[in-house]
Amino acid sequence: MIKSLLALAFITSALAAVPASAQMADMAFINGKIYTADANDSVVTAIAVSGNQFLAVGSDQAIERHIGPHTEVIDLNGRFVAPGLTDAHLHNEGGGSGVDLSGARSLADLLSAVSDSVKNAPPGKVVVSNYDWHEAQLKEQRAPSLSELDAIAPTTPVVLVRGGHSMYLNSAALRKFGITSDTPIPAGGQISRDEDGQLTGEIIDTARDLVKLPPAPPLSEADLVRTQEKLNSYGITAVRIPGFYKGDNLQAAYRLMRRMADAGRLTLRYAIYLPGMNLQSGEEARHLVQSWG
Repeated sequence: MIKSLLALAFITSALAAVPASAQMADMAFINGKIYTADANDSVVTAIAVSGNQFLAVGSDQAIERHIGPHTEVIDLNGRFVAPGLTDAHLHNEGGGSGVDLSGARSLADLLSAVSDSVKNAPPGKVVVSNYDWHEAQLKEQRAPSLSELDAIAPTTPVVLVRGGHSMYLNSAALRKFGITSDTPIPAGGQISRDEDGQLTGEIIDTARDLVKLPPAPPLSEADLVRTQEKLNSYGITAVRIPGFYKGDNLQAAYRLMRRMADAGRLTLRYAIYLPGMNLQSGEEARHLVQSWG
């Protein structure tokens, strides 16, 4: 009896000394420079991942216990890895439809791109730029003047959309949309004038409502897939959408994102702001989104 108890005690002690079985990783990344973004800004060499969770973060040796026969092991060969980035203010990753001014690096580049579109525009068509540009990208560090736009488009209306707040119109566009020195300035907007009180062609914020541009094409699943692929390629894994997305209404965008999420096709995390809806609480916001279906 005593021998049996001693044997049982020995076995129990031996089992207690064996570490619990480690969970096996789906993927392991080793031999890298991995920025953890922890409180100490630590850089480690390896991580082990299962599903959407980290099992271990540390040295190559520290994650060995999580590598099993079915674990995909990726040797980073010293390459850098960082947590996914968030774009905190996204309306459209490419600036929408229209003349692409994203590559312009001078006023000459910008005016040349607009001029080419003007030459190919049918009579009466409004030439509109995309909004993926800013004067800071130009050598001159300024937007084109009214006279510069008039020189390349004396009769064709031109509207340069700058981000989500400003537009630059030529004289033909000012005439088309009935904007004159006597036009009342909408609350929260601006119709810019020079020191002599003459219109400069710049209109800001709510004054942009005076310009009735063609509606954007409906948002499609293919649009979202292209956006995800492009942003993911830059390391972006989450975005915040403040108010509108690709020119479409938020309800349509949300419904499409919801369908793609249910199908497991989203590779971005979306946070959608709900501006101008006079919501008083998080509960009201939840009810609103639920009503969208």
